[in-house]
Amino acid sequence: MTADENLKSTWSSMFSRKGGSGATTRLWDDWEDEARAAALGKTTLEAEELPVVMARSKAGGPILLTTRRLICDSGAASLREVTSIKPVEFTEKTKDQLNELDVELSSGRSIRITVESGSSYFALWSVLLNIAKRNAHRPLAS
Repeated sequence: MTADENLKSTWSSMFSRKGGSGATTRLWDDWEDEARAAALGKTTLEAEELPVVMARSKAGGPILLTTRRLICDSGAASLREVTSIKPVEFTEKTKDQLNELDVELSSGRSIRITVESGSSYFALWSVLLNIAKRNAHRPLAS
């Protein structure tokens, strides 16, 4: 099993355990072929990079989490750059209304993603938190 296949398996299992697929936020393999083709229409995956989760956003194009990047309307970011994940309007919305996450990057840039509220929101949040935690334990490149 390649490193990317291992990550996809781990994150897919975590996503399923923490809430799982919803109407517009699902594991990549749970989408029909047409939706997957449309999501990859303007994106070229790197060698061995695998899609893990896709969300269709009402606010724009699809959000795609791969084994190497987070891709959305505001651009793509390497998962190695993810430092923290924060819910937006945490004190102003009830738990079942939360639908936005700010993804903080090591460059100081932030990416805001909007997905459906509910269990799949928390599932995606859990996967992204795992990525940030993993990055916190990774030695800095010299």
